[in-house]
Amino acid sequence: MHRSRENFEGYAGAHETEEELQFIRSIKEVLRHPDRTERYEVVHPWDSVRHLSVAIGKMGLTLNNTPFSEPRFDVTAKLFNPYRQIKRKDGKVVSMSVIAFDAYERKGTGRRCYGEYYNSYSREKYLIDSVIILKADEDLADKSELTAQDMEWDENCYCGGVYIGELSDITWFSISHKGIRKPPVFFDFEKIDPNSEQAAALDAELAMFLQSRKDKARERRRIPWLGFAGIK
Repeated sequence: MHRSRENFEGYAGAHETEEELQFIRSIKEVLRHPDRTERYEVVHPWDSVRHLSVAIGKMGLTLNNTPFSEPRFDVTAKLFNPYRQIKRKDGKVVSMSVIAFDAYERKGTGRRCYGEYYNSYSREKYLIDSVIILKADEDLADKSELTAQDMEWDENCYCGGVYIGELSDITWFSISHKGIRKPPVFFDFEKIDPNSEQAAALDAELAMFLQSRKDKARERRRIPWLGFAGIK
C-alpha cells in the first residue's frame, strides 16, 4: 500500500466491528462493477462535477488526476441503475441511484513529471478511493437515460459520501447553492455529523443500494428454466 493511502487511513480511523468492515468491503466491491460508465469532461467553473472535486479538496482529495491540476479535465462516471423508487405527494416518481467517481490525492506524491506548457515539474496523483453521489431522477422512463451530465446540486443531487481508505467508514457531506449570493459558481460545503439523523438516513440509503445489488446478483445466478440456483 502506498504511504499516501496509509496517511488517509490513519486520519479516518478504524472500525470497531467485523460487521461494519464487511459492509465497507461489500460496498467497495459493488462500486467496482457499475452498470455502465460515462466519460465526463469538466470544463466550466459552474460545473456540478467541478464543485464536487473542489468540495472533496477540503478533505485532501480531488477528481482531477492531472499532475498540474489542469482547469479542464476528464473523469469517468460509474453509473448504477436505480435501487429504489419513491412516489411523492405530488404523484411524481423519483428514482434513486448512485454515481461513483475515483478520488485521487489532491497533492501528488507519485512519480515526478515535466510539463512543457508550465516549464515545470510536478508529481502524479495516486488513486485513494471512491466518492459517491446519491442522485434522484424524476420520471426516469428508461435506465439508459441515467447520466452524470445533468447533475445539479439542490435539484437532483444533495449529498455525497467519500471513502478514504480500506478501513475507513464513509464520510457524508452536502453541497448547496442555497443562500449563496453568486450561484452557481460558489457553493456551501458541509460535512455531515456521523452521529446525526441525517447520516443515519444516508447510511440506510447506502444499505438499500447494497441490498439491491445483492438481489440482482442472485437473480443473475438463477437458472431461468428451473427458477432456482443450481445445486453445487
